[in-house]
Amino acid sequence: GRPNVSLRLSRRETFSLSLQPGTEVQNYTISLAEPNLLETDYSGSGAFGYRVREFDEYEERRTGGQIRVGRSFGELWSGVVQARFDGVDIRNVPADSITAIFAVKGYSNISGLGLQLRRSSVARAIRPSKGSVLDLGVERVGALMGDYDFTKLSAGGQTIITVAEDFLGRKTILSFKMTANYIPEDVDEVPIFERYFLGGREFRGFRLRGVSPRGVFDANGSAPGGLSPSDDPAGGTWAFFLGTQIEQPVFQDIISVVGFVDSGTVTNEVGLDDYRVSIGAGVRLYLPQLGPAPLAFDFAVPIQDEETDKRRVFSFSLDIPF
Repeated sequence: GRPNVSLRLSRRETFSLSLQPGTEVQNYTISLAEPNLLETDYSGSGAFGYRVREFDEYEERRTGGQIRVGRSFGELWSGVVQARFDGVDIRNVPADSITAIFAVKGYSNISGLGLQLRRSSVARAIRPSKGSVLDLGVERVGALMGDYDFTKLSAGGQTIITVAEDFLGRKTILSFKMTANYIPEDVDEVPIFERYFLGGREFRGFRLRGVSPRGVFDANGSAPGGLSPSDDPAGGTWAFFLGTQIEQPVFQDIISVVGFVDSGTVTNEVGLDDYRVSIGAGVRLYLPQLGPAPLAFDFAVPIQDEETDKRRVFSFSLDIPF
């Protein structure tokens, strides 16, 4: 199992403990949140975690913490200043791995100082029926020391519309989602574990990290001209996603069906080159015993892709819209 424990230490403070063991992903996190920091209108939180991720190309072990201070501005806007500190250990790198992985093999220190702004008119995070969310963010990696220096810019939004409602009160929901992430620096200045990828739940029809520029490997050791193209993903500095989905309840409030179109690209230059598109359908299963978020079962097929993309027809996860 994946136990999650949340304790309210006082009328305001909340302590959370998450233990998520697994074969490919392990995640352990402890956090403390205070909605009225030092009796002010500011909120504060701190978290410390340890994560192990087994990728096809290497193993990543990340230990780190973050501190967040936020405030709401009226009913729609909120902002957060965040500092993070991560130690990243890249292990189990095969001899034929791409050069981008060998460049970060071993231990690296990462720090970041960022600002996030959100405008939200959505009344509830799970199963919303109307409203919109706009997210803007900037982070300077290396602002608090570390082994790398670069900037991460992000923008995203989602709009949710009720297009129909039957006599039982069941609503047909249409949603549109867009995200854009950009690192202005050259890709060689950014470690592979901080670059952008798409796939999995973030782009259905493709494997996790299946949408990405491909790397090169040194086929002849250090010999001149020894670099050869590889099918392994190397990540990019620009990622764009645009998708739409419609959800229709079919049995009480328990089962819904969805249809969707996902599209986007990952490159090292801002633009829409190497654009991919997938279409699909799925089922949402709402079980109160497992929490408010539904189980999502999706089938998707790419209708526009690249030869080196890693495809996956079926995906399963919890469907959390934000």
